[in-house]
Amino acid sequence: NGNGSSTGNNEMVSAWQSSANYDLPPGTAYQWDLGTILDFNYHLRNSNVDSVMATDIYFNVYTQPKGTAAKIMYSDLIQNFALLIPPLTFNYEITKADFFSGETNFWDIWLLSSHTHKLAIDFDIYERNANGSVGNQLFEGFYNINYTFNQGYYDWAHPPIRKFAPLHRINPQNGLIMKAKFTNTSNQYVTFGLTTDKEMMLYFIQYTKGDPLITGIHEEASDPANKLKLKVYPNPAGANSRISLSLKEPGNLEISISDLSGRNIGKSLYINKAQGEINIGLQEITGAISKGLYLLQVKTDDEIYTRKISYMD
Repeated sequence: NGNGSSTGNNEMVSAWQSSANYDLPPGTAYQWDLGTILDFNYHLRNSNVDSVMATDIYFNVYTQPKGTAAKIMYSDLIQNFALLIPPLTFNYEITKADFFSGETNFWDIWLLSSHTHKLAIDFDIYERNANGSVGNQLFEGFYNINYTFNQGYYDWAHPPIRKFAPLHRINPQNGLIMKAKFTNTSNQYVTFGLTTDKEMMLYFIQYTKGDPLITGIHEEASDPANKLKLKVYPNPAGANSRISLSLKEPGNLEISISDLSGRNIGKSLYINKAQGEINIGLQEITGAISKGLYLLQVKTDDEIYTRKISYMD
């Protein structure tokens, strides 16, 4: 495991279901700090009940001097640990959305691939729209391992690997949605686990970081159900500007402001069981700041709202 944010303090680099080369797109490379340890974690099935299976596995990593690649290739493992498949169910669909609120740059996706155990019969990945709905499909689980044709079924032991050329750009603050279908013919609930008597629902993603997300920010930070309305006035902002929030339902809030590199400015404000109209002085959060563009972020219990601030004082 190596580069991303997968399991505890480890970071995932890449994954293989069969022997293959991972030739990254020109001008990209992984980056590891001096002293990083690469850990090879493999899963093998031994069908023999009384004998140990001997196995040899090899892999090569090719290096180059730091700074010779134009872009860093990032990797991640997006998992659904809350997986729960009822007994005696067929084509049972589970959906999970993931959005990455701390990102301040677009993601340019190079690779997507899924991973499940034997109960899975389909796995798809979609872009998530700003309002939380399902958007453009990026990954179809019925494709073959090289993603060259639709074979009409999901092969959980050899799932498809889709590589995008050119890279496909998404807004990570909107995020991605994975959908999987399972058939459980047993009379037991099946949950997430590492062994084959359990199940998994996850996907691999590899991407570079593109342009700043300032062009992708929603100017009107209000969801379709009007649970929260948010504005900064006046904006362009100054020392006397205020943040106005209107919450239809009670909930917990975290309010913070960052610069375009993602660095938090000032302090975060936490409000428990907030409801109704709330007005806050902008400088109560930022303190003294210089001219420039900033991002206001409000996290509720189930959504994130972002607003662009142009500070002029």
